[in-house]
Amino acid sequence: MTLNGENQPGWEDLPEIIFEEIYSYLSPKQRHLASQVCSTWYAAFYSPRVWETFVLEKKSLTRRRFNFFKGIQRELCPRKTQMCLYQVGRYFKKMNIMPSIEYFNVYEFLRILQAFLSFYEDYPMPLLKTFHFIFACESFDISGRQIHGTGGKMLEGLKSLMEALRGVKYFTVNQLMLANDDLDGVLESVSKQCSQSIIRLEILDFSSSPYPLTAIVNCFENLQTLVLGPHNVDDEVVLLLAGTVLTELQLVQDRYTCDALPVSADAWRLVREMAPHLKVSLEISGRTKDELLIQPHAPVYKIVLATPTYRITDLLMTSVIYNYQSTLEIFAQKVFVRGSRAFHDRCDSSVLSLVRHCPKLHTLIVSERMSTMTVILLAEEGNLENLYVRRYALIKRADWPRCSNWTQEFYRGVKYCAWSYGRTRERIEKIYGKRWSFLRDKQFCAL
Repeated sequence: MTLNGENQPGWEDLPEIIFEEIYSYLSPKQRHLASQVCSTWYAAFYSPRVWETFVLEKKSLTRRRFNFFKGIQRELCPRKTQMCLYQVGRYFKKMNIMPSIEYFNVYEFLRILQAFLSFYEDYPMPLLKTFHFIFACESFDISGRQIHGTGGKMLEGLKSLMEALRGVKYFTVNQLMLANDDLDGVLESVSKQCSQSIIRLEILDFSSSPYPLTAIVNCFENLQTLVLGPHNVDDEVVLLLAGTVLTELQLVQDRYTCDALPVSADAWRLVREMAPHLKVSLEISGRTKDELLIQPHAPVYKIVLATPTYRITDLLMTSVIYNYQSTLEIFAQKVFVRGSRAFHDRCDSSVLSLVRHCPKLHTLIVSERMSTMTVILLAEEGNLENLYVRRYALIKRADWPRCSNWTQEFYRGVKYCAWSYGRTRERIEKIYGKRWSFLRDKQFCAL
């Protein structure tokens, strides 16, 4: 109210969509505190849009409890969990269970959630379409780094929960690191209620040793995208997948992926004949020192390098060109990599060779050091539609010798533009016929 006695709209009079946007940025505890401001804010607390995504973190739905040996610990509060699921569980569209070394809290949440889903005759979470579960398979103690897999009560609780889920379309269960004896029945638990609804399945680091997952073919009828490690596929698995409606197979390596052999070239040739619509993606991520496992003559359309320890080398590009020359469409290096400024130690020649030999390559993302002249040549000589390079990784140099197929006028023009960032940008804009610029590191990380 103003000094004249007139009522002015305040925070309680904001539109409902603004309230929902504000609540979406808050944690559950902050939402509860905000709901105590007034009745309008309290009503917005129960808006369906606010609770579309539920994330279970280390301290979510927990309470403090004193332990004589460890001091004050946080344990899952069954009352808070039950009230949360009962009050707003019907609004959940996406559920993320993040990795936590508090295994008992995770197990208790899985058990309570399974009981909640099984108690009612009508399914209490009809909007839930995305389920993500990541197990904390890595821990540190006095003896150092420990890697262990899921098993025992935790695996039983997870299987019971997966049997209770219905209508999920996007299912992710990562880093289970199961032993071969524990693998039986896990995929069957997922498919018990969701065999026809799941269209994307991600099971990275599903086993701790090489184990072909042939059961995938019989469990999911409408699966379109499958993400798993290369140690869980072999010749038989890819041939069986070729007979399904699968459109994309993503093979991802990370720091927990065990050593494995690639699928044979003959099997991939049969896959290309049986399923010309099937595309394969190769990715290496995390802090791993392993090299990208090349699948010989596979229908690979995308390669992603997301590790700071893996640089673009002549050997890698030679293998990529030899095996995927006619299919590669996207090549992305998404993580910053340290490298030398010398021309012969950089990736300039390797990347330019890739662009020259892969006619279908339309998107190129490179984070390593390159010269401005190399960037101009990438735009001139390839069929690229999207070229992303870092501004702070570019070296203002014209260090390429003249090739026999370049005219003197072309060579001089490229060298002249390469000695200026502005002229480099203008020339590339002229080639593409649209606005183009170098990316700052923040923009590059957002790709």
